[in-house]
Amino acid sequence: MKKKAFAVIIAASVLTGCAADKDMSRSDITADSSEKTQYIRQEHDYYDNGCIYAVLRGNKFIPYYLDFETMETSIVCSKPNCTHNSSDCLANQLTAAPVFHGGYIYFFTRNEYVEELRGGKREFRMDSSLKRASLETSEVETVCEFHDASPNIGQGYILYGSKLYFHAYDPEPVSDEYGYISWGSSGGTDYVCSIDLDTAEYRNYGSLCGNPDPGRQRSSVYLAGCYKNKFYLGYAYLSNSDVTDPGEAEFELSCYVFDPGTETITKSNMPYPHYCDEDTYLYVDEDNNKAYLTYKDREYTFDELLMDPRVSDDGKLFYSGGWYDLDTMIKHIYSSGNTGESSGYKYVAHYDGSYIFSTRNECAQTVFVKLTEKELLASAHTEE
Repeated sequence: MKKKAFAVIIAASVLTGCAADKDMSRSDITADSSEKTQYIRQEHDYYDNGCIYAVLRGNKFIPYYLDFETMETSIVCSKPNCTHNSSDCLANQLTAAPVFHGGYIYFFTRNEYVEELRGGKREFRMDSSLKRASLETSEVETVCEFHDASPNIGQGYILYGSKLYFHAYDPEPVSDEYGYISWGSSGGTDYVCSIDLDTAEYRNYGSLCGNPDPGRQRSSVYLAGCYKNKFYLGYAYLSNSDVTDPGEAEFELSCYVFDPGTETITKSNMPYPHYCDEDTYLYVDEDNNKAYLTYKDREYTFDELLMDPRVSDDGKLFYSGGWYDLDTMIKHIYSSGNTGESSGYKYVAHYDGSYIFSTRNECAQTVFVKLTEKELLASAHTEE
């Protein structure tokens, strides 16, 4: 199917000096994600008892950890006496969407560059790595290095047992008649890869599909999540490459599936995924302003696009304007003062009978609130 070009805007916290930093320790994280499938991406770095979120400090996003039990936040660094201002601070080294596993925090690095050789020759290089830091000391070590692809940092990982699966790409740079090498951040060849966090084994399972015009910003891949033990990836490809007005760009949207059991990649007849987890699959029809949801094998249709959708474990479909109770299909809209993407509640988690949301305070910071069921209902009005 074809859609007009769309943009995904990721909101991030802004630190304005209203609060002091608290250091994080290993005891802050009491749940190990190795026993279940974990979907991780920037703005979706959630664990059983907490989450990581990004705070803008200067010109860099710094990771913080929110403890769901105490609702306290702490900077992701356990280095003794660290001021969190130097380059050797763990928080300053971490890239988007770090992964907690087995007493360590894992993160990707990448570097794409042109190496100048003798005789005026140039060659394109990719230096990619997965690093990890101890939650006890914050000391960093390299788990493995690979050079056939660059990881798509922060845009979707799946921790399945001890294996971390991710999308990576080779931009396939192009050279002009003078030997100048150029490449883009999208396009080229897209791969599904994994690294076993216990053994450090790296695997590249092959490409999703070929791109007939490498080196151009023409395609993008989105690892949407794990649905019924298979990994779903959305693939968007610019179909009218000669367009000059970005507003007229059209993308061909399709879906690919990776089966971790057979380690195969296939093109799926499922629509382009916008959100999925083990028993939930949601996609949208932008032309007709509709969203379609499969939840626990039941089908739902909504007459709106549902921005930032998440389904809680008690059957509530939260989105940027409110939520639907999937048992009754009653729509709840955040009341005045809690509406709009910038000022309203954004669902984070259902924890110990309460609901956790992010919102903004008077300092323009992202802060978190925990609401009981009664408090949640009082924050909204219903629409049949």
